[in-house]
Amino acid sequence: MNKSVNPKLTPVLKDQENAYVVAELRPCTDQDEYTDLVIDNEHYAIHRLDACKDSETAMYTAIDIERTEPNHKHITLHLESLMKLIHGIHGEYEPQPQREVFRLLEQAKEQGS
Repeated sequence: MNKSVNPKLTPVLKDQENAYVVAELRPCTDQDEYTDLVIDNEHYAIHRLDACKDSETAMYTAIDIERTEPNHKHITLHLESLMKLIHGIHGEYEPQPQREVFRLLEQAKEQGS
């Protein structure tokens, strides 16, 4: 287990049947009112999620997506990574050093006040 993982997550990660999730992403259309994920400024909606027991199964699932839906993308996440994202949304991770763009935005706001 990765030592950088929040210790609160450890019980969740033990003895899990499915260790990976593969998300199949379809391009957003004009009719979509939301975006689930942005990759290189391209907007995608989650089309399907597949839980996989191991990395090999996840890899074959991704290959199947590439083969059957060439205009779709996929993202594979380990359960640990998915939990990091979930807990990060809830502010349960210590903040990382702020990106330069956020610092500059804050400076601009202060100067504009």
